[in-house]
Amino acid sequence: MPLVRLLMPLGLIVFGAVAVFMGAMVLLGGLRAGEIGWSSGPVGAVTETRIRKADDPDGFWRVMGLGGALPLVLGFGAVVAGRRMLRS
Repeated sequence: MPLVRLLMPLGLIVFGAVAVFMGAMVLLGGLRAGEIGWSSGPVGAVTETRIRKADDPDGFWRVMGLGGALPLVLGFGAVVAGRRMLRS
């Protein structure tokens, strides 16, 4: 049981730190370039999607919020929760 009490907060901290980093990079990259692009699909038929701020501002800010700001905020919350669990 003590191992679970140690691994759970450490997992939250690591997972949260990765989410914060990913969210920050998506926000910085998207704001700097003015577009967001991603690829998906199987190896043979990869589809690439790009959303430009000038072409579709609503879609751009939606993707920035869901792909950048949301992981940043939730990841920070996970790090804080993990630190609180370790201290108690």
